[in-house]
Amino acid sequence: MSIMCASTPKTPNRHIGRADIVILALVSLLLTASPGQAAQGVYADEVVVGTHVDLSGPLSSWGVAVRNGIEMAFEEANEAGGANNRTLRLVTKDDGYAEERATQAVRDLVENENAFAILSPLGTQTSHAAAAVARENNFLYLFPVTGPSNTAVPQSPFHFSLAQTIQDEITTGVRRVLETRPGNVAIMAPGDEFGHAIRAGAKAQTEAMGAEIIADITIARDASSHRSQAPSRCVIRFP
Repeated sequence: MSIMCASTPKTPNRHIGRADIVILALVSLLLTASPGQAAQGVYADEVVVGTHVDLSGPLSSWGVAVRNGIEMAFEEANEAGGANNRTLRLVTKDDGYAEERATQAVRDLVENENAFAILSPLGTQTSHAAAAVARENNFLYLFPVTGPSNTAVPQSPFHFSLAQTIQDEITTGVRRVLETRPGNVAIMAPGDEFGHAIRAGAKAQTEAMGAEIIADITIARDASSHRSQAPSRCVIRFP
């Protein structure tokens, strides 16, 4: 038997509601703890929150859904009184699912938009790059809609995630399959950070269980097609 592993994109909706609740709590705690000191992005009548998602590239339909979900959650929160009587306002940057645009989006949100935090950014390769910029600036980077390991490691008081890493997900999947039907593993994944996490998890668990990697295929990511994000499957081949 062989197992061909990649990963499936996460559904954004499961993150948004919980993320909104937590950022409301963070803002409320901040304002309660230091009422005389205004934090960046926190004004007398509003709190500015930023995000960066793909609105024009291969994940644009997903990025629009993430943005709309945050806006709907903020609208509901504002109707209920906001955060300590301050309304929540979202500033969205289109990163086109490109690392350079994502890092620039973080800089714009920090330096020009004076956002309080970045909430639920979308994409593995984009959040991988952007999280490093946020970390350099000690800026809140909350609940990315993906699972790159660098949003959790190294640990930072400014970075939070609601999902396990992609590497952990693949490790768990390979372990469960090999426990059920022992065999060998073949990997098919892109050559970016998404693929790197897939390979790390698959190889680590395969070796730990005494199995063998019989093939490792790197697939091209076509930026003009949603298929670039869709080779995400685990194919089991039995003898």
